[in-house]
Amino acid sequence: MRLMEWQGKQLLAKAKIPVPMGSVVETPEAAREVAARLGKPVMVKAQVRTGGRGKAGGILRAADAPSAETAARKLLGREILGRWVRQVLIEESFNAERELYLGLTIDHGARRPVLLASAEGGMEVEASCPASGLAKAELNPLLPLPAYVVRGVLASAKIPHPLHPALFNLAGKLYGLYKEWDATLLEVNPILVLSDGTLMAADARMIIDDAAMGRQPEITEWGASFPDATASEKLKREYDFDYVELDPGGNIGLISTGAGGTMTTIDLLTSAGGRVINFVGSDDGTRRGHHQRESRNLRL
Repeated sequence: MRLMEWQGKQLLAKAKIPVPMGSVVETPEAAREVAARLGKPVMVKAQVRTGGRGKAGGILRAADAPSAETAARKLLGREILGRWVRQVLIEESFNAERELYLGLTIDHGARRPVLLASAEGGMEVEASCPASGLAKAELNPLLPLPAYVVRGVLASAKIPHPLHPALFNLAGKLYGLYKEWDATLLEVNPILVLSDGTLMAADARMIIDDAAMGRQPEITEWGASFPDATASEKLKREYDFDYVELDPGGNIGLISTGAGGTMTTIDLLTSAGGRVINFVGSDDGTRRGHHQRESRNLRL
């Protein structure tokens, strides 16, 4: 289950990771009130569970409360990358000295979690710093986060040494959060480095393992009412089956069980000239295949 940015930041704040002050709202008037209360320039951020929203115009900067209302009016009710914006996050804006990237995900080939770091952050960090430039280290899920591994990743990423102590502390908190909430992905991008050396989590992307929902009642409650949910996601939640959209121009609907069998069937249909528009399934194998696709999107 992919969380909204504001939900991920709530979990970061619980782990005592600094996040910007702000509130999520559903009306332009409420956006103006939050901006006025903060009393400084703010970011107005569309709350949709998809990557690339910044490049798609889903993040706007507002200098004051009236500008925040105008920005919220532009975003609310707009469609961004196939999802409708029903909420915006209004939070304080910062002038950063630099931006960094830190993340945790699963390497399915190695069957281990991995720690990722980059000396660059912001939009399309994978494009500006491709897989060969991202520092990466495999982790043993049965052990605490080793100090030498974190130091090695930060050094490999060529992050300035004066920032290492703060990032070392942040990495430990992120790993604890990652394990506590049964995450399959936890990214903080960008991490803002402020003029006084403070690190600020300006964004949070977090995906929780669907198979662990029985241990996460708070997350399950969040998942019952995502305002940006698509029609297919609502059906999936209501009837408890997996629905994965593949090719919008396809002409074949596939009912399958198990990720391996599904992928093989798709390959056979494609080789015969067919185009699979979607597939549905209901077992854990299908869920694992979906998570593998999420991780591959990171271009590891």
